[in-house]
Amino acid sequence: MDSSTIKLNVTHSASSMRFQELRFDMNQTILSIKQSLEMRLGSTSDGMSLQLKNTSDEVVAEMGNDEALLGHYGPAEYYTIHVVDSNPGIDFSEFEDVSKVEKYKISDEDYDKRDDTFKKFKEKMIKKDPNFITKNKRKIEDDYQEEEAKAIETGARCEVIVGERRGEVKYVGKIPELANGYWVGIELDEPTGDSNGTISTTEYFSCGDKYGLFVRPLDMKVGDYPPIDIFDEENDEI
Repeated sequence: MDSSTIKLNVTHSASSMRFQELRFDMNQTILSIKQSLEMRLGSTSDGMSLQLKNTSDEVVAEMGNDEALLGHYGPAEYYTIHVVDSNPGIDFSEFEDVSKVEKYKISDEDYDKRDDTFKKFKEKMIKKDPNFITKNKRKIEDDYQEEEAKAIETGARCEVIVGERRGEVKYVGKIPELANGYWVGIELDEPTGDSNGTISTTEYFSCGDKYGLFVRPLDMKVGDYPPIDIFDEENDEI
């Protein structure tokens, strides 16, 4: 996955549906995110308010500036964008059964003809200012989650909050290829990650393919988390 993209979940105030692991660009404006969600959710962009929630479902930011970039609010992998719709009359009940929802498709040619896409917006801004992306990229503080990172030691056993995946801490520190602030590199017990410990051309630690994962310090817990023995679990059920 490109270092400027991030996987986030999406929820809506008028629906119980949850869209898992949608990809967003960290350099995308909040307005363009609203416009892209418009087609998926049916809500109008001018009636949306977006909240950013962490993996504990706590609101960590009100994304109220339409001109701000997503990276400005400091999202981490698997955080959730919660859409609050100001239109009380919207009814999602007929769409709760996803088998009844007609899939929206658009060809690359038709997409390029549209004037309201993020691609066109980015081209327009770069034409005005060639340094637009560099100047606005990931406005996250350099010491983001530094205090939490100081309490984590390499070699410690841990559990990732999302999916309760267990493993061992292999790296604690900054990763410029992802975003400002501090990160934790984990070698998982099972191949449920998305890395081998290398990001771009930098090896932060070495592990098997898909055994590696990088998360923010607040998205994992250090403690007595031994590897899960699936055979013990099976015996308990007998």
